[in-house]
Amino acid sequence: MKGMIRSKALAILTTVAMVFTVAPMMGTAAYAEDPAPAVKALALGTDVLSRNVNQAEGIQKVRFGSTGEDWYVIGYNGTGNDRVSRQGTISLFHVGVHEYTKFNVDSASKYARAYGWVDSDEKKPQIPSNLRNFIETRYITGYEDNGQQVPARFSDLERSAIVPKTLEGSNVYNNHAVYIFGKSVENALIWPLSGYETVGTPQAIFKIDNTIWWLRSPSYSADRVRSYDFYDRDDWVGAELGVRPAFDLSMTSVILTSSAKDGKVSGPTGSGSLRPVGAATSDEWKLTLHDAARDGFKVDSVTGEGNILTVQYSGAKKAANEYISAIIKSKSGEITYYGRLGLASDEEGATVDLNIAGKLGGCGDTICIFNEQLNGDNKTDYSSPLREITLPKDPHDWNPATCTEPLICKNCGEEKGEPLGHDYAFKDFTWEGDEIKGYTKATANYECTRDSSHKDTIKIHHLIEGTKQPTCTEDGGTTYTAIVGPNESPPSLDGKLHVEEKLAKAISALGHDWGEWTELAGTDQHQRICQRDPSHVEKANHIWDAGTVTKAPTEQYEGVKACTCTICKATKTETIPRILPNPPATSVTKLIRAKKAFTVKWKKNSDVTGYQIMYSRNKAFKKGKKTVTVNGAGKASKKIRNLKAKKKYYVKIRTYKTVNGVNYYSPWSKAKAVRTK
Repeated sequence: MKGMIRSKALAILTTVAMVFTVAPMMGTAAYAEDPAPAVKALALGTDVLSRNVNQAEGIQKVRFGSTGEDWYVIGYNGTGNDRVSRQGTISLFHVGVHEYTKFNVDSASKYARAYGWVDSDEKKPQIPSNLRNFIETRYITGYEDNGQQVPARFSDLERSAIVPKTLEGSNVYNNHAVYIFGKSVENALIWPLSGYETVGTPQAIFKIDNTIWWLRSPSYSADRVRSYDFYDRDDWVGAELGVRPAFDLSMTSVILTSSAKDGKVSGPTGSGSLRPVGAATSDEWKLTLHDAARDGFKVDSVTGEGNILTVQYSGAKKAANEYISAIIKSKSGEITYYGRLGLASDEEGATVDLNIAGKLGGCGDTICIFNEQLNGDNKTDYSSPLREITLPKDPHDWNPATCTEPLICKNCGEEKGEPLGHDYAFKDFTWEGDEIKGYTKATANYECTRDSSHKDTIKIHHLIEGTKQPTCTEDGGTTYTAIVGPNESPPSLDGKLHVEEKLAKAISALGHDWGEWTELAGTDQHQRICQRDPSHVEKANHIWDAGTVTKAPTEQYEGVKACTCTICKATKTETIPRILPNPPATSVTKLIRAKKAFTVKWKKNSDVTGYQIMYSRNKAFKKGKKTVTVNGAGKASKKIRNLKAKKKYYVKIRTYKTVNGVNYYSPWSKAKAVRTK
């Protein structure tokens, strides 16, 4: 007991002395120097929490748990208090002391002085620390109080975001040990700081009106554990001291960080709910945690024209405080707008509208839709992953990709895709030398089909020489061949084979040595063959003479004549058409009126077979015309009956002659008119 009094007295004296030393450092309240942080009240991820991490002033605080308790950020992704902080986590330390407890469950077990299970001596059972039970039941599992079940302060989702930690065990006494006395505690979710870990955090954060709170490190004697009252000290395990736990939160579990109060400012639910995200006015934050149960939320389609978009979604959770929300983020990742578009629905084909008029600050801005549970100021929210939507119209104004550059936005300079690359096409060969002395080199020239200003060449230093004999039509001499292709070295630029031959030191073509023209059987042509090269054949059509008549034509029979080619003397026969009859014409000499009739008289001709009479009431014989045939060359009149009375008729006549059963007609005579009685 005397040792305890001396220890406490020494601590008090030391505390008084240190007050004067650290007073200037503690004289200004936290955050006073940072009235308007240059950060948004709503941000992606957790980076906003890295500001002033583990500093005496301006340190960030997080509201976490069902009661919205405050927690200092003393470690961030391995920075800050490097004795606590781990990569990928945020180390959070309780801001104040709100409750008190003894370190041990049973004061009679004064030798049980560690946070976990221990064997203080072989005769006593393993006894857990009351502090451990106190912390874990209040934050992790919940507990029973006077027959009433008190729920844990951390929700299941909050607990799932915590990264477990192993509290190392040892049997060594050390004021600043990082471990606990006894067996290690594995997968501890929430724990008191060790003496070692307090050294890495500013003492001003620990100072709470001379309040003493438990650490977890062993002390110098069997019934003592380290505690804190501005400096490390030791206390009997049966004393009731304050509790200030810490835990590590997974950075990847946090989707959004927002001001603890008014961090998510939205207009009334609907298409116009988007509101600008203002600047944070304090260093107190709340979190929006990823909820794996909401991973099924997805955006099925985005339609609309102009500024009003209709977003169809599925897989959302439906409840009173479940919303379909949206954010707009800039190209740099800063959230510029937030809004709750509507209460979440689990109906198929559910939609919300979104008005983006004047909201997109640049073509690099993107829009994300998500399903979130809102629990109010200072309380943790839960959300599906952010689903980035594709606008019906691409906001970028892309310059077309070129051979050397990808798509580039004219406005923001963002790049998309890859350059097209060159698409070379062979153009021609350029030769060095001449046709007199010969050729020494050749160059294959290529031009890009996408941009003709892009050109390239392949030098061909080894030409293939050969000899070409002259032919009837082509010169001979020395040949020089340039080859470029996919299997050559270097290969062709377009993957194709290109060959060109040049002739030098020429020997003139020999010319043709034609044989005689001969008839080409079965055709109307004749041909001649080169005596030097039988493959050279010249063909031409026969040229026929006027022919000789071997049988004269008549009216009944065709004639025949024999023709001869004037070049090759080939012969053929041709028919001569028959002489067609040409009967002499006649005319109407007289028309005699009768009652409903008239008589036609004409000049007869003995060299015809008969006559045809045509009459009509139409002068042009366009309608109502009738024809009467009169057989016999000797007839000279015909009476036409059954006509209309007192009507005028027009009449004309012609002759015909029959040869081999075919009638041949003379021209019609002029028409004459007659009126019936």
